[in-house]
Amino acid sequence: MFNVLENLSISLRQWLDQYGESLDIHANMDLVAEGKQPDFLYILLSGKAQVITSQGSQSIELVTLESGEMFGEMSFIEDRPPVATIRTGSDCKVLRISREQLKSALTANPAVGRDFYKLVGQKLASQLTTQNQFIHRWPGIDVEPIRKVLIVFSLISEVDIEWLSKRGDKLSYNKGDIIIKESGHVPGLLIVLAGDAEVSILRNGLPTTVGSSRRGEFLGEMTLLGTSDTATASVQASTDMEILEISKSILEAEFQKNLKFASRFYNSLAVLLSQRLRDQLRSRGMATRAFAAEEIDDESMSLEQMSSITTAGQRFNWLCQNIL
Repeated sequence: MFNVLENLSISLRQWLDQYGESLDIHANMDLVAEGKQPDFLYILLSGKAQVITSQGSQSIELVTLESGEMFGEMSFIEDRPPVATIRTGSDCKVLRISREQLKSALTANPAVGRDFYKLVGQKLASQLTTQNQFIHRWPGIDVEPIRKVLIVFSLISEVDIEWLSKRGDKLSYNKGDIIIKESGHVPGLLIVLAGDAEVSILRNGLPTTVGSSRRGEFLGEMTLLGTSDTATASVQASTDMEILEISKSILEAEFQKNLKFASRFYNSLAVLLSQRLRDQLRSRGMATRAFAAEEIDDESMSLEQMSSITTAGQRFNWLCQNIL
């Protein structure tokens, strides 16, 4: 559980106090319907609510929300249908936030934008940890994710990327080198410019491969959300590698000065986490109504999505050419 009320910044709390609407809701009411774009985001102030998703003709209860939890933010930041229905399990009090008012605030007030997107990123990181603990009860094949750089570089600006290129250090690793050690300190944001790595965790004292990292991947981005200062897995070079490292202290100092950059960057991390959560559900045949509502199959995408990915790829190639 991630209690957003306990993690609100002063600026975001002030904005919510002014524009949020407190409502009493009876039990067994659907506040968000899977597959239908809501007009509001919500924070549960008291009571409990169930998160229910579809799996074909069946309904599956994923988790129970408690006081302080937010919902509706995934469909807001991605502008995609919600992957679950949120149904009150008891009489509840909620804080209702207009999507349109929030959009205006995020544009007009960079401090609110930075703090909101960081908060959403922290919430989704906590949600992903919880979902990881139970999603494997259902069989499925994990969906190959879009490379992180294509998500992040589509949402930050070219000026932001130029700043990263100037403030980062290019590091070279040989095959077999340990880049990050599980439970060890993560120095900052690492962008894989070339090469491949193996990701592993210790199980019963033995390293177990759980994934890989390749050109266009980010490493260490979760530590920027403040959810953890140590690595949850080890990363070892499986080929010679080139990596751009931007220290956490340099990034956080810039986020304090350049609020718009911080807002764009935290937004990109939140979208990245949201897509991982969606892909996990899709790989288990869940959120059927949500994905049907998008009318996009696995082999097609909108022209807007294709354009965004193409732009991100061009920006990443520019970064590589100016660093390598």
